[in-house]
Amino acid sequence: MVPVNEERKYDIDQFMDFLPGDRVKRDVLKGKHFNVVVICLDDGYELPPHHEPYDVFFYVVSGRGIIIAGEKKWSAGPGSMVFAPVGIRGIKCLDRMTLLGIQEPH
Repeated sequence: MVPVNEERKYDIDQFMDFLPGDRVKRDVLKGKHFNVVVICLDDGYELPPHHEPYDVFFYVVSGRGIIIAGEKKWSAGPGSMVFAPVGIRGIKCLDRMTLLGIQEPH
């Protein structure tokens, strides 16, 4: 991870990695005002609804699934964007997914 105070171009492919039946989460950068992560979920992987103490904005790069935020559930595919504030969230992967997460620092 490169310090956030340096200008840099990133290629999402360098952060994409899949494990059979699992997830891989890679930090892209940690900044003063936000963090950026790439999350790769294999087919059928489910991150059950659970409490998270920070806000996150998800952008679906590829694949499809269901994103849960609070009491709401959305079908999500390439180009979908979901804001999940502090609270309950989860993801069910239907087709190998790559998500970009922009998070409140934590």
